[in-house]
Amino acid sequence: MIEPIPPPRIVIAGGSGFLGISLANYLAAKGSSVIQGMSWIHELDLNRLFERALQDPVMRGPYIASAPNPVSQLDFMRELRRAVRMPIGLPAYSWMVRFGAKWLLHTDPELALYGRYVVSKRLEEECFEFQYPQLHDALQDLICHPTTEVHHKVR
Repeated sequence: MIEPIPPPRIVIAGGSGFLGISLANYLAAKGSSVIQGMSWIHELDLNRLFERALQDPVMRGPYIASAPNPVSQLDFMRELRRAVRMPIGLPAYSWMVRFGAKWLLHTDPELALYGRYVVSKRLEEECFEFQYPQLHDALQDLICHPTTEVHHKVR
């Protein structure tokens, strides 16, 4: 029996994914902390990981589904704004994040308020090769190819 892979903190995806739905909400925020970690994974790498888990009987138990290079929340926001050519971001105070998460995004604000730097030792030990290990490259790919059938095929 294949056990589910725990969800990543942020899956960056084009079209109706992270970039399509929440881009405006995230771009306006400057990022609340230099030290808060932001673990993320490109949708293609997550799909490849799921495919491998379904096909490889050695993959058992929980895995951390996260790219090998987490960044600070401040760097994530800076890189995201740079990718979509938005020059500035305004500060988002914790009360704003709590309100927006609950009433606008209908989600828990913990994701934005309490970040972590997470790296998967198991994926590294099992030599999983990420197509997009760097945030800059992942965002550029999603900006240039937001949703195409070719893009979503495992490369």
